[in-house]
Amino acid sequence: MKKCLILVLLLFTSVLSYAQKFDSVVHYKTGDFDAAIFPEQYTRVLDEDTTIKIRFTPRIDEILSAYQGLKDTTAMSKSYKWQFFGYITKKNEKLLSINCVSLSDDEIKTKWLNLKWEIVFLDGGCIEWHVLYNLNTNEVLSSMCNYEE
Repeated sequence: MKKCLILVLLLFTSVLSYAQKFDSVVHYKTGDFDAAIFPEQYTRVLDEDTTIKIRFTPRIDEILSAYQGLKDTTAMSKSYKWQFFGYITKKNEKLLSINCVSLSDDEIKTKWLNLKWEIVFLDGGCIEWHVLYNLNTNEVLSSMCNYEE
C-alpha cells in the first residue's frame, strides 16, 4: 500500500511539473521593472513568420539586457508592464518580441501575466508598445506605439 501511494504521488508530481513547464509564465519584478517572461511553448503571432526557426524562453539576463537598451531610448516609464517572448531566426539570431503596456483597468492588470497583450490602435497617448529586439546585436529592429502618426 505504501509503495502504491508513493508511486501515485510520484506520477502526480511529474504530471504537474510537466504541465507547469508548458504553461508557466515567469513574473520577474524589481523596483522599476515588472515583466512577464513567456515560455517557448506559448503560441504567438510571429509563429507564422517564415524567418522564425524556433522559439525559446528568454533568460533573466536577456530581458535585462533588452530593458537596459530600451529604457533610455523610449518614453516608457516605471508604470509599464513588460511581456517577453523569445525567437530564434533561421539565421540563428535571437530576437525578443516585447510588449509594453501602461495599464489602468484592474481586471487587465491581472491578465497581463497570462495572456499576450494585443496592440490596439487608439488616438492620444502612447500606452502600448511593441518592440522587436535583436539580442545578438543589441539593437531595436522595429518598434510600434498605439498612437496614429
